Amino acid sequence: MKNFKILYWDQGKSSFVKKDLEILRTEFDVIDYTFKSKKNIFILLELIKQAFLSLYYVFSCKVVICQFSGYHSLIPLTIFKIFGKKKIIIAGGTDCVSFPSIRYGNFQKKYLKWFTEKSFQLVDIISPVDETLIKYTYSYQENDFKEQGYRAHVKTIKAIDKVIYNGYDYEKFKIINSIRKEKTFLTVAANLNTDFGQKLKGIDLILEIAKEFQDCSFTIIGGEKLQIDNDINNVILLGNVDNSKLVEIYNQHKYYMQLSISEGFPNALCEAMLCGCLPIVSDVGAMRKIVGEVGIILERKNFILLKEKITLALKKPTDKLLMNKSRNLIKDRFTLEKRKHELIDLLNFI
Repeated sequence: MKNFKILYWDQGKSSFVKKDLEILRTEFDVIDYTFKSKKNIFILLELIKQAFLSLYYVFSCKVVICQFSGYHSLIPLTIFKIFGKKKIIIAGGTDCVSFPSIRYGNFQKKYLKWFTEKSFQLVDIISPVDETLIKYTYSYQENDFKEQGYRAHVKTIKAIDKVIYNGYDYEKFKIINSIRKEKTFLTVAANLNTDFGQKLKGIDLILEIAKEFQDCSFTIIGGEKLQIDNDINNVILLGNVDNSKLVEIYNQHKYYMQLSISEGFPNALCEAMLCGCLPIVSDVGAMRKIVGEVGIILERKNFILLKEKITLALKKPTDKLLMNKSRNLIKDRFTLEKRKHELIDLLNFI
């Protein structure tokens, strides 16, 4: 028999949402809905639908969980508060930051900012996937806020913070090929059809550095529609790849690059490390913590500095010891089992 019933709202069935739902359903009766509308004209209709559903389930559910804070979280949190029920937000990234330079983050949009702030003010518990999403000093890029995190942008939060790191399947993501081609770099990203998306994920830096290292190859998954200069002939652009095929691609590359302006707790980075890739990352979010002593960290968004870092990376030997060290940093610290244990404990003792 399940412990009790949970109402769960998300904005799409991403891989981390699916993993959390699978975890929660081992102990609880979970009713999940996706806030489907992405266009402003339909948001009102989606909010009305959401209000009816939340009113219907508030009597039978002990807890409401919202994956991220935003348009989709305010109504269910308000209704559950009125009826004295428990309320949780799982904070993941874009709902915690504000970057005027590329107009990124919930707090950059007038109405979304209001919904996000009010949601954070209503909950009992906020469970971010890393401490940096609560509040941290940001120094990677100039001309943006030097304090990031939801407590940096919302000063009147009364909720308890409970950090639960993401978890990864080390049986699925593993080293199957310890012999890698030298000078092979990989990055995985989405929404790269806009200048904003390219800058957010650091693709602009990768394309620039590719010109400097012509004897290296740079593969960008999710970048098939990128428009690149004719003189760049060492960049491989691939479309989105099914998650089941990523293991093979990770195992074809020596280095994994994540040069984002902003990140929470990036999944592809951790998956690539489980597959033995050596990480090169920007100094944002949880990434310094994730890559540990095996990582090469770009402290500031600067081409000259990145050139130095790539030169340093190319001197690292490709050996099983270093690949296993990269893998074990994730395997030993960020497992699905650990996230499952902490999520279930959080709910059982709420």
